[in-house]
Amino acid sequence: AYVCHQTGDEIKASRLCRPVAPSPYRNRPIEESLKLFEDMRKGKFAEGAATLRMKQDLNNPNPNMWDLVAFRIKYCPHPHT
Repeated sequence: AYVCHQTGDEIKASRLCRPVAPSPYRNRPIEESLKLFEDMRKGKFAEGAATLRMKQDLNNPNPNMWDLVAFRIKYCPHPHT
């Protein structure tokens, strides 16, 4: 997984390319992504400023297998709490 700073529109545009354009943040060092993820959890980023994306197979023909967003920043009450 890695922390990505692309906007939703940038992610959508990259998925329209063939082959799929990888995020420019995809190959950042693991330690950096771990630090940024911790900062995300501590509320140090604005809503929508970063997401945690799972590294998956960008060569898979199924778009559901292309670096999905696993965690995002949203400052609102969770509906199940």
